[in-house]
Amino acid sequence: MFSVLNHPAYDRLLDQRDQSGMIEDLNHYFGPHAPVFLATYDKIRGRRGLNRMLPPTWSWQVLFTSYAWFYYRKLWLSATLIALAMALTVVLPALPGNLISFGLTALMCVYGKPWYLRAALNQIRLADQLGLQDGARRRYLTRNGGVSPWAAALASIAMALMLVWSMWPTLMDGAALLATLNG
Repeated sequence: MFSVLNHPAYDRLLDQRDQSGMIEDLNHYFGPHAPVFLATYDKIRGRRGLNRMLPPTWSWQVLFTSYAWFYYRKLWLSATLIALAMALTVVLPALPGNLISFGLTALMCVYGKPWYLRAALNQIRLADQLGLQDGARRRYLTRNGGVSPWAAALASIAMALMLVWSMWPTLMDGAALLATLNG
């Protein structure tokens, strides 16, 4: 797992002496709130070893929005896998749902920013491989990075539906109790 996260291509990007082009590329990729992610980039650049690409950080946005943040930041595959894992805890009562959801949320809060930065470095590496320069490079990084408010809104609706689904038996028990008391 760590060999995939610490691919030598990432080390080459991180260890370049002149970081001005890299910072410009990252700004285009990150879109809104780029300085937050650039601070994570600085943490990663200062690290060495197997866990270089996974410095512990914290994200309040991820805590309050869960996997919707991953959709907002266009981390489609990660967001979908997290959403499916959380949905399974709601649908399959045999799973320890609260424990799994809590663990996933903690991991997302601590490692969400580095995971997003890894996605940015991957897109920059691909832009290099495609030989993209200037305007074409900016358009490529902006299109593949940035944010998707629509995806976050749809994910938030899905989260609300999962919450209602998970609470439905309790809600129905409460409704039955009220009907008994009133009737």
